[in-house]
Amino acid sequence: MSCEEIRQMLPDYLMGTIAESDRVELEDHLDSCAACRAESDQIEGVWGRMGLLGEEEPSSRLRAGFYAELENAARDLQRPRLGGFWQNLGTVAQAGLRPSFLQMVIPALFLVVGVVIGHLLTGPADSAGQVSQLHSELEQMKSLVTLSLLEQRSASERLRGVTWGTRLDQVDRRVLRALVNTLNSDPTVNVRLAAVDALKQQAEDEEVRDALVRSLSTQDSPLVQIALIDAMVDLQERRSVAVLRHLAGDRQLNQAVRDRAKWGMERLI
Repeated sequence: MSCEEIRQMLPDYLMGTIAESDRVELEDHLDSCAACRAESDQIEGVWGRMGLLGEEEPSSRLRAGFYAELENAARDLQRPRLGGFWQNLGTVAQAGLRPSFLQMVIPALFLVVGVVIGHLLTGPADSAGQVSQLHSELEQMKSLVTLSLLEQRSASERLRGVTWGTRLDQVDRRVLRALVNTLNSDPTVNVRLAAVDALKQQAEDEEVRDALVRSLSTQDSPLVQIALIDAMVDLQERRSVAVLRHLAGDRQLNQAVRDRAKWGMERLI
């Protein structure tokens, strides 16, 4: 393999998606080529420091709050209307969600809702309307949590916000646009990379696909540019060919980005 071919394959190699035969040949080349080995080490070092956060788990501090809310929910089941609790929650949301509220109460509330829905599903048939209402309001809560987290100062909180955005069962236009804004303007590369993955999951939406194509020409991080190029290939988004051609010919760009743009263009033409 030539050095140019090796550079084009490095992202796949580092992500573990390369074919076994190519991996063996590439590693043999790296053993004998100091320049390619240095470039591989440099990219691997950056990627190794940008690991995304895992799934968020409730902490032990939530136990007392959970059981308190569970008791309240059990009392609410004895009443003909369930609106009071959610109306009060909406009032709190309008006043602005504090990080402590998000971290301490929201996970417990979702656990409570799960218990309530389980109770209703095993109850009389006329509970179906209440189940539907709870599901709709739960989706609203997910959207609210996502939007609030994406506005936090902490990069780790914004990263959690992107993760919350992938948990929505129904498309929320506000969340999609907030994720696009995060992709285009968040100062932290990790958060922007997570936004690429989150938006790819909603790529059947035409507005999202357009936003991904436009973002490709505005990004300044090689890692985000490569992630977007890979997304264009995965989505077979041929409207991105013109942008990829421009990136491949821009000598001021990172060489790995130029090579990846050329690779992506070849697979879309």
